Amino acid sequence: MTQDTRPNPDQLLNQIKNDEKKAKHGRLKIFFGSCAGVGKTYAMLAAAQEQIKQGVDVVVGIVETHGRPQTEKLLQDIPMLTPSALTYRGVTLYELDLEKALERKPATILVDELAHTNAPGSRHPKRWNDVLELLENGINVFTTLNVQHIESLSDIVAGATGVWVKETIPDSVFDMAEDVVLVDIDPDDLRIRLREGNVYIAPNVSARAADNFFKIDNLNSLREIALRRMAERVDAEREASHTDTTGHATVTDRLLVVIDTDYDSLKLIRSAKRLAVALKAPWTALHIESGDPSTPKNRAKRHAAEIMERMVDRLGGSMETLRGDDRVDEILTYARAHGITKILAGKTETNPVRNFFKNREISHIIQGSNTIDVLVITIGTAQTEAVALTSPLTTLRPLNYLLALLIVIGFTLPGVTMPFVLTTTDQALLYLTGCVLVAERMGLGPALFYALLAASFFNIFFSHLSLMQTIDGRSALITFVVMLTTGYAIATQAAKLRDQARSARKKEESTRALYDLTRKLTGSRGRQPVTQIVAEYLTKAHAVGVTVWMTNAEGHPAVILGDLPQETYYKDFGALQWCFENNHNAGRGTTTMPSAAGFYLPLTTGDETIGVMGVYPYDNSRLFTHDDIASMETLAGLLASALLRVRAGEIAAQAIVDAENKKLREQLLTSFTHDFRKPLEAISGTVANLMRHDNPVDPVAMQAVASTIHHETKQLTRTVDHLLQAGKLEHGAIEPQRSPSSIHERIEKAAARVESTLGEHILIKKIDNNLPDVLIDPSMIEQLIGNLLDNAARFSPPQSTITIQAKRQGDVMLVTIDDEGAGLPKGFEDKIFDKFCSIAPSAQSKGTGLGLTIAAGIARLHHGHLWAENRLEGGARFSFTLPLA
Repeated sequence: MTQDTRPNPDQLLNQIKNDEKKAKHGRLKIFFGSCAGVGKTYAMLAAAQEQIKQGVDVVVGIVETHGRPQTEKLLQDIPMLTPSALTYRGVTLYELDLEKALERKPATILVDELAHTNAPGSRHPKRWNDVLELLENGINVFTTLNVQHIESLSDIVAGATGVWVKETIPDSVFDMAEDVVLVDIDPDDLRIRLREGNVYIAPNVSARAADNFFKIDNLNSLREIALRRMAERVDAEREASHTDTTGHATVTDRLLVVIDTDYDSLKLIRSAKRLAVALKAPWTALHIESGDPSTPKNRAKRHAAEIMERMVDRLGGSMETLRGDDRVDEILTYARAHGITKILAGKTETNPVRNFFKNREISHIIQGSNTIDVLVITIGTAQTEAVALTSPLTTLRPLNYLLALLIVIGFTLPGVTMPFVLTTTDQALLYLTGCVLVAERMGLGPALFYALLAASFFNIFFSHLSLMQTIDGRSALITFVVMLTTGYAIATQAAKLRDQARSARKKEESTRALYDLTRKLTGSRGRQPVTQIVAEYLTKAHAVGVTVWMTNAEGHPAVILGDLPQETYYKDFGALQWCFENNHNAGRGTTTMPSAAGFYLPLTTGDETIGVMGVYPYDNSRLFTHDDIASMETLAGLLASALLRVRAGEIAAQAIVDAENKKLREQLLTSFTHDFRKPLEAISGTVANLMRHDNPVDPVAMQAVASTIHHETKQLTRTVDHLLQAGKLEHGAIEPQRSPSSIHERIEKAAARVESTLGEHILIKKIDNNLPDVLIDPSMIEQLIGNLLDNAARFSPPQSTITIQAKRQGDVMLVTIDDEGAGLPKGFEDKIFDKFCSIAPSAQSKGTGLGLTIAAGIARLHHGHLWAENRLEGGARFSFTLPLA
């Protein structure tokens, strides 16, 4: 039976996807050396010259020649971008101009010194961050690197040379290089170059220090480390090639490194990385938290753990933080649940007391490990590393210790004053009760202090024995130890329960707050209310200012809520824009524009970024913790979902508006087709009769013809005027010329204007005497009244009564017009004032549907109100108010 060697379809598909992703991504080439002076920059420029000969578009982003003629000669024929000049503390520093590089977008760019730290004010704090952005934009990068700048090797290099290197790059950046060229030179030749001045030495380094660093032993050690790292890379590439061929990778080991929040754990993490590379195994760092996370001591530990988590991420591992009081049980439970095959632990030679407890922990891990291997690394007394770990200091509260002393005295007094009532057992129980009380209210420190005092007081006041006596003193000493041990056990357990209760209460409060937030977001409509809810929650929970930006019609972010900090506006706007375009966090505490005052998170839904949320702390010195960032990212996700829902609602509402507009256009077309066609047909027919040669000219008939043409032309003019005036009112293009005027005169003139329209209708005017003037535009109010009278005449039967009444009502003039028509259909009381809305029982009463719209607009322009209602006795009533002069 032959083995099926056909490739796995899923594997082929994944490989195609990876190849497509690589095709869009730039290629990184590193010229790698053991130390300065081996010729990395020279080799990089030589390779660039070869690329140029092949027709490749190559530019220099930034290259440091340090005045070496041979290097400068190679640099002459290569196009160069102008560096960005930044001033820091009065000194001008030159950095890679990332914006120009992205705008120029060459095929290949040269960026020297990959581990370089950028000047403050740059987009990214490290040059390797710049390189990553160039690669993401499809630009190939040539760069240089020394072995001591690889983070996992920095402690080995420090042990070999005695020098700690501050500028490091994550191992993941080195591993992502498509090509690594080892630039090597014999140590003797390198020392010759040093003496000739062809090796760059920093200005602040003395010649003696440089000579000590470039000793033969040091150079051989660095050379060995570099060669070993290259060998590991070759092995990794061969393993990856094997994986691509067979379709699967063989994972035999899983490594777990147990860390704490101290300097020793940094070396332990690097050792775990190197061991994982050697074993070709995935690795995880495990940190166990205990106690109340809100105490200053545990907050400092949490900050140190976050520093280590960032380091683990840079080295390609993962980190888990668990909470529990039994460290050994948590470690072994996690190891068994995740298939760990090797546990790595560390102990130190510098602290015997701490080492005693660490050995006990390691011993218990070994006893419970079963088939899991346990590796122990002894951390020696190497150079102290300059890492910003916060020492976990406990805040001392003297008042709590004073209260503990007073409580001891308080529980001692009953036994001293009533010796025949309370036995020594009763007194011991009293002391233990006080121990529980102190531990619950004040914490572990005051509780241990109380236990020591209680044991001492019990021994002094109630044992009635002297510690100096040989036999009885031994008994009293036992009593003292028992009391102290019991008090310690009670205090420890009570403090643990107190911390657990506080932690559970905080989690419950956080869960409840998130539930309330989600419920409020679900019930809110509109961008502004939704963002306001999230902003209020963030301000309350994290003491931050909030700004929210969302895409506008052009697809650019536009502010919805809040504003950017004015002091750093341009930096913050740049961080916000970068966050939006790249879908990554930016600003404060990140690797992109960290000098910005705010921290910016993308509002992402699926593959689409719909906006940005920015937060900036009220305390400018504050740095956000991982817990803060995780909480903010959760809220950003909730806000993005809510805004997406709002946008979907807006799209649906716009669709309804578009449908209504379409309906209005159809109504407009129908209405004006009728309103224009009828007069035009009448005019056309009349003119045709006049043009007939057999038609005798009759003066009376001519008068009738002229009257018909005049009437129909007025109808056309009226229709056009209504349309134009409605448009002007809608867009606010009409400004009333208001002055004091008599409402009585306006009614009389309006009635005269529509006299022909009223026809056989009976118009009754009920106008109170001595009415005050109103502040109006006379011609516009006459039109308003005329439109209402015209509407009443058209929708009421001939010879019916139309009543217009005017009277003062408080500080306004009230005018009403009643008719005896059929009234308004139910639900049309407000709708009747919409554009093109018309109730037409007959062709004779059909209009444009604009007369009432114009009347309502005129009333609003005069700060009045027009409304319609049905009369109890039948017919419709239109009422409007006008301000008094």
